[in-house]
Amino acid sequence: MNATQTLIPTLKGTLVPFAEATPWPVIVVDAAGRVLYLNSLMENARGMSLSHLVERDFVHLFPEYAAVLVGEVPWMTPQDASVVRTHKGVPVHERVWVRRLPHGACLTVVDETRIRELETSQAQTARLASLGFMLASVSHEIGNPLAAIHSMLQILQSRRGLSPETTERGLNTMAASVRRLMAISRKLNSFSRVSSEPPSDFSLDAAIEEATTVFGYDSLGETVELIHHRDPDARLFGQLGELQQVFYNLFLNAAQAMKGQGIITVRVWREGAVVHASVHDTGPGIPTQDLDKVFEPFYTTKRKVGSTGLGLSISQEIVQEHGGSIRAEAHPNGGALFHLCLPARQAQEGE
Repeated sequence: MNATQTLIPTLKGTLVPFAEATPWPVIVVDAAGRVLYLNSLMENARGMSLSHLVERDFVHLFPEYAAVLVGEVPWMTPQDASVVRTHKGVPVHERVWVRRLPHGACLTVVDETRIRELETSQAQTARLASLGFMLASVSHEIGNPLAAIHSMLQILQSRRGLSPETTERGLNTMAASVRRLMAISRKLNSFSRVSSEPPSDFSLDAAIEEATTVFGYDSLGETVELIHHRDPDARLFGQLGELQQVFYNLFLNAAQAMKGQGIITVRVWREGAVVHASVHDTGPGIPTQDLDKVFEPFYTTKRKVGSTGLGLSISQEIVQEHGGSIRAEAHPNGGALFHLCLPARQAQEGE
């Protein structure tokens, strides 16, 4: 009696009633990858009837699932994997669970499309709620440059015989105020925009390298030394572009604090299910009493270098959306230290 014949009594006796009672589509294969059974939900979902099929090879019938499974014999390797396939022109997000049976395996497919839609909606809701909180501070924040512009306009409009120096100084004040208003506007637009980048598996070091490249185009980035200690096991599932923005903000803050002269050290490491990253600079550091304030919207100590005080607040929101946390610390050897913790992408069995 071969393995398939051995598995058939199990199918008829207990597995079929159980599979028909489950709320998910089910596939049963033998060790050779031949599909022996599809429950009614799977047949309805894929528009096929196993009894009418001549070709029953799992890889042939379900290429999308076969492509994401790993292992020497993927359909026999206990694991779970995410897959995105298209059904009638619409993307469908599914998770495939593989569990061994005597002489075969059972594959359960869970539709996660609605969950992904809810996660996207919740992320947008959270971001808009945070934006609402930030806007409570905007009226005060933009009030100062608007007041300066208004005062200088009154002076320039009402007084005769102003010296060229006074006129020039007034115009420079107005220009600086306008630049600040524009900077705040750009930051708020960036924060409120929903990213169209689909979540993916990526290396945190790749996000840092992209941030380093962008930072290098800044005038401050040209004179600051950046040291990057990598960890190839530090992989995440999320949006690389948003994490790149976080590290760019941290690099720019550090460079501004160091006035373009110093060293930024980035260290990445993984501990179990958590990926850690630290960003340490050789600047003046953050006063202890301000460590809890640095993530508040519009909090900044760098008004003279054009900081809006939104970079760290935005960075914290991005990190939290990825299920992580970020905190500011005073480094024992001086300088500021930011420590990020993010959930690691879990490797599939057999990788």
